[in-house]
Amino acid sequence: MRRFAVTVVLALSLVGFAAASTSAAVVKVAYNAKLHTKILVDAAGMTLYMYSADYGKVSGCVDDWTYHCIRAWPALVTTGAPKAGAGAKASLLATAKRQDGRTQVMYGGHLLYTWAGAKGLGLPPRDRKPGDVDGQGVIGAWWVLSPAGKPIKKAA
Repeated sequence: MRRFAVTVVLALSLVGFAAASTSAAVVKVAYNAKLHTKILVDAAGMTLYMYSADYGKVSGCVDDWTYHCIRAWPALVTTGAPKAGAGAKASLLATAKRQDGRTQVMYGGHLLYTWAGAKGLGLPPRDRKPGDVDGQGVIGAWWVLSPAGKPIKKAA
């Protein structure tokens, strides 16, 4: 009986782990006070950015030896179909397979990223809380997106 109980608990734990690890990314819209407009954010309210050097579904931001771009700009990845949250349009959501095998979320044809920062390169600090847009305009290539999926190219 004890072995059966342990097996059931273990099985339920694994089912719970599998359910927790298969989550769909959420893209929603929030008003940004610094930019005085609505922008795309993730489920936690963190700002989402697009990269001008991306080419369609191919990311120009990879983990290279020099800049470690994907460490500074983590891709918004999903393990299921992405979901449109408040204000976002489901018809503008898509996905792309990354070189590392993960599935990255796209909106309006743009791959999506967050800004984690890059120490020692003289760049702005990372976004720490919802409403931060410290990645806006970094190296003239990173931009927030409007609910229509268009880059917003103005200073924060």
